[in-house]
Amino acid sequence: IRLAADAGHGTELILAQGYLYLTLALAFTGQYAEAMGAADQARQRLTAFGYRIGAAGLEAQVAHLQLLAGRPKEAIERADRGLALLGPAKSARAGGERWVSGYLHLVSGLALAELPDRDQASAKALIRAVIAKYELRDVVGTAYAVEALAWMAANRAQYERTAWLIGAADQLWN
Repeated sequence: IRLAADAGHGTELILAQGYLYLTLALAFTGQYAEAMGAADQARQRLTAFGYRIGAAGLEAQVAHLQLLAGRPKEAIERADRGLALLGPAKSARAGGERWVSGYLHLVSGLALAELPDRDQASAKALIRAVIAKYELRDVVGTAYAVEALAWMAANRAQYERTAWLIGAADQLWN
């Protein structure tokens, strides 16, 4: 961020992406307030630059941050906002965006699982995440989404399905 700021004109997108990645780093180290400040900086710059996919990616990060902070409703709102920025989904083969949308569906599905009586909506979001990540051949993203479905099955006491899904996720992790 400092290098991009010092370089001046022509580095606006680099500066915006610097704040995007700073948001993620701060969130994963538990510095939630600082992460939200970095997210505000990133949002302003990404919006000014007109970088729609970057702004949607930021919403995925903030949704994840809200989930880590124990605020599932806010996480769902952010994920919905990010999906709205991406517009109608297309398959990866048809040139549609998949990485960010898969991330948004994954976080939304995890957040929905935290709320009472939202299992069906959670499963639907997680399945969309699996499809998006699979279409990209994003093995790690697919593993996360399959494992999240396994957690849901375990919560429902569907132990055979849980074992099957954990086994599938394990193969992906390997």
